[in-house]
Amino acid sequence: MRQVHLYLPTEYKQDVICERWKHVLNKIDREFCEVRVYIAGSDFKYADAEHDLPYCIETLPGESPKKRSFETMYTKYIIEQGKAEDDYVPKY
Repeated sequence: MRQVHLYLPTEYKQDVICERWKHVLNKIDREFCEVRVYIAGSDFKYADAEHDLPYCIETLPGESPKKRSFETMYTKYIIEQGKAEDDYVPKY
C-alpha cells in the first residue's frame, strides 16, 4: 500500500502553501493509499522534522520513503488522474 505523509508547521504558522498541500492530499483516493497529515507541536516535535516545513514523504510499495515536491505530487495526483481541467501546475 502506498503511503503519503504530510508534515506541517503549527496551525498559527501555516500559510497558503500548507493549504495547497492539504488540497492535493484531499484529492488522493484513500482506498489504496494511506494518507496522513502531521502537525508540528501536536504530532511531532520541530526538532524531529527531517526537512524544512511543510514537506511530503511518499512511500511506494517495495521502495524507500522519498521526499516529494509540490509540483510532483500535483502532477501525479491531480493532472494525471484527470482531476484538473488543464495542465497548469501552481508554483510555490
